[in-house]
Amino acid sequence: MGRQQHRKRVLTNNSKDGSDTIPNRKEEKKKDIANSIFLHKEKKKKLNVGQLFINISIGLCIFSLIWFFYALYMRSYLAKRIITPHPSDKILHPNSTSAAVSPDRFWGSYRPQVYFGMKTRSPKSIVTGLMWMRQDGGGDVNLRHTCEQGDRLQSYGWLMHDGVSFGIQEIRDTDFTLTTEFVKRTGGEHGGDWTWRVTAKQQSSTPQAPMISLLFYVATDSQGSLQAHVEEKNRLGSVTGFSEELGHFKLTFRKPAAGETAGAKYARYGADSMLYWSSQALQSKVVAIIT
Repeated sequence: MGRQQHRKRVLTNNSKDGSDTIPNRKEEKKKDIANSIFLHKEKKKKLNVGQLFINISIGLCIFSLIWFFYALYMRSYLAKRIITPHPSDKILHPNSTSAAVSPDRFWGSYRPQVYFGMKTRSPKSIVTGLMWMRQDGGGDVNLRHTCEQGDRLQSYGWLMHDGVSFGIQEIRDTDFTLTTEFVKRTGGEHGGDWTWRVTAKQQSSTPQAPMISLLFYVATDSQGSLQAHVEEKNRLGSVTGFSEELGHFKLTFRKPAAGETAGAKYARYGADSMLYWSSQALQSKVVAIIT
């Protein structure tokens, strides 16, 4: 008899029922793949949100820079438009400040920031003005010229002024009052002529009247000349001068009005102090101080 060969089938799974586990492994592998895909998507989603915020921030920065430069451009553009002359005809002639165009308004009290002064409407005008101080016998000199709050004046201002031909001003100092008046007369080629009058009046009832020094000045701003003329060896009678706009001119100083109890007194000061005051007050190169 021949040998019978018996073949055995070996099961490699450990399941009790002997079923095949290969499909189960495939399912687990699919689940792992699905989980990894989900985690990757979540991570990518977080990255997208962060990148979105970064992009928004960059966009806002770029927009801010664009707006900033646009604002600078519009500012310069509008400024140029404001100062750009209108193409229509000009209302005022380039030489409108000359005496030929408006002779009655050529001279006037066109001196802001000073208590009293006269000049023309021209930018090359000579200037005249008034300064005063009280002689208290002390070392300090409280010179009044420009309108300063530290002067502690009681009041000052125009009582009457028509803007053309005359004006009356009252300046109330500590214990005296100055009244400044001017009147104009048209004629000639340079707006005519004008006259000043300055009156001082004591306010207090003290027997001793205050000693006041009135200083009148005329100045040219480096475009003319001045010459003082002394009369009777102690009184300044006039100042003559020359300027590019007026040509030859003359300022006459008359004697004080009659009826005063005391004679006129003329003061004389050192040149250094006068030059200091004039340079501080006028900043001009040619100045004549009349006291």
